Amino acid sequence: MAQTALELLYNWLIVENKKLILGEDAKKISAASKLRLLVSQLSIKDKSVPSEFSSLEEYRRTYSCIDVIEAVVQIRNAIIHFQQKKRKKLDKISVKTLSEAVQLCLWYIELSILYSLKFKDEYSSRCSKTGLVLPPWITENTT
Repeated sequence: MAQTALELLYNWLIVENKKLILGEDAKKISAASKLRLLVSQLSIKDKSVPSEFSSLEEYRRTYSCIDVIEAVVQIRNAIIHFQQKKRKKLDKISVKTLSEAVQLCLWYIELSILYSLKFKDEYSSRCSKTGLVLPPWITENTT
């Protein structure tokens, strides 16, 4: 469901509001590419796994995912699609990895909403233990 929310945010922000991709191009793009475009709009340059999510990073390396977004999409596909190969893959994914993937997606959702609201203050990031932080689009503009 989190990936669905992210794809809806992609459509609303990237396609409808910013019109960065139009028409058939917007429909043909892969789920991972949609999420990468959305995350890039949030100024999250490093699409690696946050250091707190060691289990998700281990999954990314094990399955040779090019970035955390590909890992999240693979995990979602293993859950949603009914092919035996994907069910076997799902059986190998730890509960901790699943939890970290959900937490990362929720962070992307939260940031997408804050970005849409033009939020410019500190917030408590679920992916950081450092307390209050500035959103990435503010940090990028001040460095």
